[in-house]
Amino acid sequence: MAQKSLNPEWKEDLFKITKQLTEEQFEELKFFLRRIPESKKCDKTRVELTQLIVDHYKEHESISAIKRIMKKIPKWDPVVQNLLRPHVEKLKQQRQENEQLPQQERGRKRKRKHDSEEKENGPAAALLDSTELKWGDRERERGGMTCSKDPWVQFEPTTTATKAGANMMTDIPAKEWKQALTNILEELDDELYNKMIELLPGLSRRQKTRGYKENMPQTLIEHYGVELSVREIRVVMDLIPRKDPTIQGLLHPFVEKLSKIPEKECKGEKRKLDSEEDAHCPAADPKKSCPAPTKEGKIRPGMISILDVKYSRHIPDTKAMAGKVIQKSGLRPYKTTENVKKVFFYVAVADGTASIKLMIYGKAHYKTIEEKKFYTFRKLIIDDRAVRVTKVSTVSKTYGLEVPEELEKEAGKLIYPECPLYSVAEAKSCDDKTEVNVEGTVTEIDPVESVTVQHQEKKTKTKRQYFSIQDESGPIRICMWGEGTKLCKGLTVGDIIKLTNVKTHHYYDDVSLNSTSSTRILKIQSAGIQKERIEIIGIIKATKRETELEAEYKEEVHTFVVPSQLLAKTFEIKLKVHFEDSLLEMMPLFADVEIQGNEIIKMTDVQKTSE
Repeated sequence: MAQKSLNPEWKEDLFKITKQLTEEQFEELKFFLRRIPESKKCDKTRVELTQLIVDHYKEHESISAIKRIMKKIPKWDPVVQNLLRPHVEKLKQQRQENEQLPQQERGRKRKRKHDSEEKENGPAAALLDSTELKWGDRERERGGMTCSKDPWVQFEPTTTATKAGANMMTDIPAKEWKQALTNILEELDDELYNKMIELLPGLSRRQKTRGYKENMPQTLIEHYGVELSVREIRVVMDLIPRKDPTIQGLLHPFVEKLSKIPEKECKGEKRKLDSEEDAHCPAADPKKSCPAPTKEGKIRPGMISILDVKYSRHIPDTKAMAGKVIQKSGLRPYKTTENVKKVFFYVAVADGTASIKLMIYGKAHYKTIEEKKFYTFRKLIIDDRAVRVTKVSTVSKTYGLEVPEELEKEAGKLIYPECPLYSVAEAKSCDDKTEVNVEGTVTEIDPVESVTVQHQEKKTKTKRQYFSIQDESGPIRICMWGEGTKLCKGLTVGDIIKLTNVKTHHYYDDVSLNSTSSTRILKIQSAGIQKERIEIIGIIKATKRETELEAEYKEEVHTFVVPSQLLAKTFEIKLKVHFEDSLLEMMPLFADVEIQGNEIIKMTDVQKTSE
């Protein structure tokens, strides 16, 4: 994690920039800030996100990153440009000052470099490197190359004396690889970046420290050449390890092109891959190219795997992706360019090769797509931000596919990334609005109620439901808001549950948990049917359909729900409009009951039994 070295002026302007963004643009900004873990930036406000950028980026990195992202969103209007301009100009000035060293100092550096390389590699190598040549000229002189003076124009070897780092005949555009390599390095935090540098072979101390991340792509391509740098980065990413889809997605197009190049064109040295990768090569022959596998498991004819979709820029309309819907989000609003309100939702889908998050537009698909069912998706739209299912896409049900358990778990975290698991006591000790996961036994469930809340100077009505859980460290109360109340349906007292992505709420000395849009309830163990004797001591609410009552149970007072018809039949009361008055007159009432959670499913009057 980067040190908090941003100056106050940039931090203030950075916050002002976030305030210029619409909600959709703000979500895109969070998406492109790839150095910040998803679990940390999810549901963060603009103030909180500004602080996260301070925590994870150095000043020059954050200025460059924000400028690049604003252009990509795009949000490159005069207001944003004016907020960025003084910081960008200051950054350019600092770079120019660093580059304009006195001639004498540069001479001393060249002499030290010459002496060091002469000691390491012999006088010939030092003599060659000591000449003042641009990169393209230097590589031509070293390897006997004939090419354009433009250092990015690919050149063709004319002798077998090519250095390991020289470029070869290749389909890999150097400019594209440099950009991809820049994006890869931006994904690495300081610890992983330093680990990568140590694992890359043959780099001098000067090369390892020159210009930090910004100049490192150029340095690696100069040193290894395009093809060998692709190979080295691929191996090192496996060793760090960074085998996640973000890194592998950036690498995959270049590795794929590399696998198609005949080995006789590769004059440079290649590092052996680890034994696991070699095992996929025919006869484990290190002299033969071993293309990276693009699929695991069998894919039906005419279909494309999820793994290939993640690494593709375009999918033919005749190809379909099939998978199991592991998770579905709620409907989320957005505005079109014409300021029309519409909705979209996310689904997490997995097959035998990988998992992916799809962004699906419209209520029609929301009604038809269900979790744990299998579907095919055709005519997908792929861009830098998402894989989208629109009104022109085709979605159809299909038969079951084999999906590994680990990929189902991976897909289950795509829409709602999980926070750390805390005990109840640990959750209570966290700061206000800390996102946590907890496990415990449900001890009480209140009914759903309608409340009025203040939201951005507007009063709106929403649903609210409280329930309580308890673990070995103590009890805690949970408040579910809005659509979150639907997650409590089917929940009963005695259930053991896991509650994910809830936020702590401090009110004086009391700490409770609030639901978020990412909250999920996972039932670990259902409560069984219990036979007990209760004493009914109060009526909370009574309708012809059901009655909510308070009863003493195991020396504690609990809330139970019982069908009103069962209650009236047990105590021989007429089920009329205000039948609770009759119940109150007869109290206290004792009954032998069968309880499942907080619901009474069978009831017998104790007085009748004793008679």
